[in-house]
Amino acid sequence: MRAQIKQVAWTPHQDPYRRARADFAVAHMSNAKWRKVLRAIANAGLLLTRSEWKCIGTDHVMVHGIPRLTDIMENRFADGQFQPFEYKWIEWVRFPRTYKPSSRSAYEVKQDLDGLQRILEKCGKLKLELDERGLTLFAYGH
Repeated sequence: MRAQIKQVAWTPHQDPYRRARADFAVAHMSNAKWRKVLRAIANAGLLLTRSEWKCIGTDHVMVHGIPRLTDIMENRFADGQFQPFEYKWIEWVRFPRTYKPSSRSAYEVKQDLDGLQRILEKCGKLKLELDERGLTLFAYGH
């Protein structure tokens, strides 16, 4: 007699990504869009040096440099400057208008957000917000 395998119904609560993704009504980005955008920024020569990354499912914001071409893989970042996490986890990325290189710095670094906005607008339909803090690219929305 063959043993019967009990099938358990799948629920989104079993998958951390699906659970985090359920908080958003719409996704603005795909892996292909992420690659296009990240490559365009890496090739732009804007001398951007700071970015802030927020992932779904957490309140933590990571501060990084700008991804290089070698950091950009098919559906995730390569191990190196960025941890090898998948693009689908990115809620938004902000490029600050200005920032201090350290808390002890007396000067601020200014980033070319006008140039960045021109580059991003050439990448197609993106959900962008430009304000006093910087330029934010949203991957998810409500």
